[in-house]
Amino acid sequence: MVRLSALDLGGITVQVLRDAQGSFTTFAEAFPNVSDEIEAVGRDRYSELFDGDRWLLPFCAFLIRSRGQTVLVDAGVGPAPGEFLPERQGWLPAELRRAGVAPEDVDAVILTHLHVDHVGWAVVDGSPFFTQARYVVSGVDWRFVANRDESRETFATKLAPLERAGVLTLVELERAEYATGVALRPTPGHTPGHISVEICGETRQALVIGDVAVHPIQLHYPRLPYAYEENAAVAAATRESVFREVADGDVVVAAGHLPGGLGRVSGRSRGFAWHAIAC
Repeated sequence: MVRLSALDLGGITVQVLRDAQGSFTTFAEAFPNVSDEIEAVGRDRYSELFDGDRWLLPFCAFLIRSRGQTVLVDAGVGPAPGEFLPERQGWLPAELRRAGVAPEDVDAVILTHLHVDHVGWAVVDGSPFFTQARYVVSGVDWRFVANRDESRETFATKLAPLERAGVLTLVELERAEYATGVALRPTPGHTPGHISVEICGETRQALVIGDVAVHPIQLHYPRLPYAYEENAAVAAATRESVFREVADGDVVVAAGHLPGGLGRVSGRSRGFAWHAIAC
């Protein structure tokens, strides 16, 4: 398993923490409207994300250390066993240890959204895994998941205990600074209350985009819908807006399902492209 070092933004660092890698669907099932041409581009440029017909993807969280604050963005797939991604590795605690961080050292856990592969280590055995942390969650997504039959088990096991433990902070869909150099911004579409995280260091900036894009082919074709987006039209508009903003600039993009986890976006006349970076 290759792990990137921390990227220094000037007084703030961001680090990729890989929790798992595997496949839960085929590429065609994930992107049901994909053409042969688009799939060919994906296979040519991003062959590491294909295992035959299967879509092979990483599941990453991001560690931010900012002026005495330790912030985790997203919480991975979680420990085995589990119905989703049964072959999950559950690397996140070991990745944290290699970064010199114990679960009790984490001051805040920001969840970009509440899908099962982003909340897996939030609660373990009925209690918050990060015992000293505030858990920061979109209020829109919290209410959406709480009232959704398909999310009942995830909500009961991974989210409701946070509220009972008194460690939950709900935020609404507006840009807001959460900590020094760390701000939340709404990026809806993948889920109704999806949020991204802006990181502003003294010399560089980064943007953690959650699932604004789940495969780099969505940079080349921002309008390509993903089967598990709640609102495909809004998600596409969000992708186009975010990528126009960061394309060909010095902003580092952090994306938990894209190769390398950290990268830059280049602009193209008909789309964009992903370029993974090493720290």
